[in-house]
Amino acid sequence: MAPAPGPHGQTPAGPGSADNRPDIAAALRPLLIDVGIPVGTYYLLRNAFGVSLWLSLALSSIGPAVRAIAGLVASGS
Repeated sequence: MAPAPGPHGQTPAGPGSADNRPDIAAALRPLLIDVGIPVGTYYLLRNAFGVSLWLSLALSSIGPAVRAIAGLVASGS
């Protein structure tokens, strides 16, 4: 049985519809910022510039640390 039309004659969006794509993109954005960018930065520093292991790890973790502190400060006020 097909879903009943909504108030404007449209059927509701199902779980596989294209209407969910902006929600998925918004949900994945923090993952990209907190994981993707630091991993990319680590490999760039380590392999392209020959920076030591520990310095590459330390420098690539600065962005997520600043983001976490900013989030804590913003939620505390």
